[in-house]
This record gives sequence, structure tokens and C-alpha cells, in this order.
Amino acid sequence: EGDTIAQISLVSETSIKNTIIASNDLHLLSIAQDDFFSLFSGQIANLANKKEFISSVFPDIGPGLVMRLSLLFEEKAFGNLDIIYSEGEEPHAIYILKSGGIQVFTNFEMPIYLISHSVYYI
Repeated sequence: EGDTIAQISLVSETSIKNTIIASNDLHLLSIAQDDFFSLFSGQIANLANKKEFISSVFPDIGPGLVMRLSLLFEEKAFGNLDIIYSEGEEPHAIYILKSGGIQVFTNFEMPIYLISHSVYYI
């Protein structure tokens, strides 16, 4: 209950390579592709942007994994001097620097790293 069918194909604009057959009596909801795109065009454009970026970061992975990562990675914005991660915290995410720069400190003293290029894992 609540499972989705074919949403990846719809968003990635690829054809479904399977036949889908009801295995018992069922009811489902559907939305036309044009309606879906008109409602979610901003999210689709964001997904396409993430797919392109992830492909550039991980050039050796296939399109299926790129799509899955694009759906899982969440874009976050930080302002100047915002703390992304504090020393001693349990790690809770993988970050990939897409733009901007970061400084890595120990005990909030002088920075030990200055990173200003994209594609750096922290």
C-alpha cells in the first residue's frame, strides 16, 4: 500500500522496460505526465541539476545509481560562518561541496584547511 510505480521513468523521461500486471484486484491513482510536470517542474529541474552534478562527481557510476543518489542527496545552503559540523559531533551525513568555500578548524583556532573548490567530501 502506498508504493509508487514508474515514477523514476517519468522523471528521467525514459521508457519503462517492464510490463506491469495486477497480481490481484487493486485500486490505484494516476496522474498524466503533463500534469505531473506542471505541478513538479521546479523539483524536476532541481533533480536534473543534481543528476548532472552527481555524474560529474562520480563519472564511473551508471545512470541508475546516479538517479538514486540524486533522489537521496538533499541540497542544503549555509550562510557565511554557519557551522556545518562541530568537532566531537557524531557524523550524520556525507557532504559534497558544490559551490562556495569552507574552513576546517581544530578547537576554533586557526583554520587547518581552506577549501574553495567544488567536489570535496567532508
